[in-house]
Amino acid sequence: MGTIKRRALSVLLAAVLAVTMIPAEGLTSKAYAADPVAKLGVTYQGAIPKNKANYYTFTIPSAGLVTISGLAEMYDGTSFWSFFELHIYDANGRELWDDTSQIPNKEGEREYLNTSLRLGKGAYTLKIAPVSGRGVKYNFKLTFETASESFAEAQGGSNNSFETASAISLNRTYRSQTGWDDSCDFYRFTLPRAQTVRVIFNTIAGHRPSLIALFDPNRVNIKQWPSWTSDISAEAIELPAGTYFLEIDRYRGDDGVYSFQIADPISITKTSIKLSDSSYIYDGYAKTPDVIVTHNGSTLTNSRSYTVSYSANKNAGIGKVTVTGKGAYAGSVTKTFKIKPGRPSIKAVKGVKKGFKATWAKKSKAEATGYQVQYSTKKSMKGAKTKTVKGTSKTVKGLKAGKRYYVRVRAYKTVGKQKVYSSWSAKRAVTTKRR
Repeated sequence: MGTIKRRALSVLLAAVLAVTMIPAEGLTSKAYAADPVAKLGVTYQGAIPKNKANYYTFTIPSAGLVTISGLAEMYDGTSFWSFFELHIYDANGRELWDDTSQIPNKEGEREYLNTSLRLGKGAYTLKIAPVSGRGVKYNFKLTFETASESFAEAQGGSNNSFETASAISLNRTYRSQTGWDDSCDFYRFTLPRAQTVRVIFNTIAGHRPSLIALFDPNRVNIKQWPSWTSDISAEAIELPAGTYFLEIDRYRGDDGVYSFQIADPISITKTSIKLSDSSYIYDGYAKTPDVIVTHNGSTLTNSRSYTVSYSANKNAGIGKVTVTGKGAYAGSVTKTFKIKPGRPSIKAVKGVKKGFKATWAKKSKAEATGYQVQYSTKKSMKGAKTKTVKGTSKTVKGLKAGKRYYVRVRAYKTVGKQKVYSSWSAKRAVTTKRR
């Protein structure tokens, strides 16, 4: 079994880029009429004496991948190394692609074929020719896989310039291919107002493109991605109103399938936003919890994809963190966290007739709006009753005389209709008096 040896890449490039009409035998109008038609999926076989060539015409129903598979062997009894060539021409006789394969130097040994290339919809001619003055026997089969292009392109392509650029809409994914007959694609989109857009590009099959470039309404290149780019996740670009163009070129004579999208910024509401802390204890200093923003499993970068601002984050109450999208992200989200009053300290609890009086240390207006006193006959505070007061003392009466009670206090800060509570103070025990 032999090994396919391709010509040097520079030769392939020259053959493709020269775009010359090949006056080879079999490409005249008379020869086209006589060439057998090769149907996709059918195996064909033949024999070629030295200095001759066989031609087959075939048609593909849409742009896609054509695969040539089969084998070849010498049939003239020689025992020397032999070569044969494959060529593909478009409907105008222009050579698009060629390949030279070597048959081993022992009679009866074969060269197995398996090569693929991408072409646009239309008719083509396959040429099989021996080299080195020796005949070749062969069989082959053509198979096809559609590229599922968003814009159906015939042979040679239909959107190869600014003038013929395909019109696209924002927030829609498009799919296409660059092939041996169609080396570049142009697209255009219009922004009715200045805005940030995201450029997304993905290589689906084959090789990365040699060029992905964005042009302004005057067709001046304003952004170009490196030739080694195979995927662009979400490049954010600020653009004034106007019509813009996107160019995608084939990479160094190779071909491939790609998808892309020009999209609006992502709403920051679609991200996951977490704060490093959800609760603090008031100490008179501003609280600034760290913000972690993720989207589709990736952590976003502060100042690049979003900015952070804080408000109501010093006094006890409800602190606010506002995350505002930037670049590829837009809109804003506000997250809240609590700043709790400090734990109160009971100064004294004294028994009174069928009740008790509790006093505690006063807190500033920045820390507390009021207090709650809770009492129960059980140390676990099960079944406790609660009294709300504004001052720093509370007398509770109407209790059982000579009964032991447990008392505790907490502070609260009112924000709108919401109260933020401190933790409870340590419990103090007191016995009510009988008289």
